[in-house]
Amino acid sequence: MTTKNQIHALLKHLLERDGGLILSKDEADPHGPPFIVVKPVRHVIRTLWIDRSGVADYARFFWAVGHAFNPMISRRGIFAEQFQIPRGLPNRWSQPGMREAFIDLVENAVVPMLRRVEKFDDMFTIDERFRSPAYDGWLQYEPYQMHFLAANGRFEDAIAIYDSIKDFDRSPENPRRRTYALVTDDLAPLLLANDKPGVAALLHRWEQATIQRNGLEAIYEPTPFPLELDQG
Repeated sequence: MTTKNQIHALLKHLLERDGGLILSKDEADPHGPPFIVVKPVRHVIRTLWIDRSGVADYARFFWAVGHAFNPMISRRGIFAEQFQIPRGLPNRWSQPGMREAFIDLVENAVVPMLRRVEKFDDMFTIDERFRSPAYDGWLQYEPYQMHFLAANGRFEDAIAIYDSIKDFDRSPENPRRRTYALVTDDLAPLLLANDKPGVAALLHRWEQATIQRNGLEAIYEPTPFPLELDQG
C-alpha cells in the first residue's frame, strides 16, 4: 500500500512551494489522512488530499469543497472528488517524474480551481471538467439547500424545503437522521419566526464548531452572511 511517509513527503513538497496552503487534520476522523487547506477560510473550506489504495504503487488524489456552516462537514466537503494525473504521464510512485506530474497538476489546475470558490455560491459554478454528477447531486441535498437558502436570507424557499422533509424517518437506522434533525429542529423554528439574527447566530455557531474541530483558527476569517448584509 501507499505509505504515510510517501504521502507526507509529497504534501510537504507542495506546501513548501505554495504559502497559500496549510496542512490540517480532522479531529473527528483521527485515522484519516492529513489534508491540505487553501487559505483563507471564510464560509467555504477547500481541501485536497492523498489517500491510500490497495495497490502498493498507486495513490488516489482527491479534492473537496464544503460550506463551513454545515454542522456535519468533514475534510471531504459535500463530496470527495477524485482526480488523476493525465494519461501518458507517470502516475505511480515507482515511475520517475510522478511527483513532478502531481505537483504540476495540482498547482496549475486543482488549486486554481479551488481558489475560484471564494463564496459558498461559487460551489455551484465549479467548471464541469472538475466535478461529477454526484457532486451536483449533493448540492441539491435538502439539508444543504436549507443551509444555503437560510444564509442568503431566502427564508420562504428554505421553509418550503422544510415542509417537504419535516416528517423524515427518525429511526436509529436512518444514517441521515442527525443531518435532517439539525435543520428541522434547530434551523426551521428560527426560519418560521423570521428571526434573521437568530438564524445568523446559529450558522455562525455551526461554522465556529467546524473551524475548531479542524484546527483552522489561524486561517479563518469571520465573515457576515448575505442575510446579515441585507439587514444593513
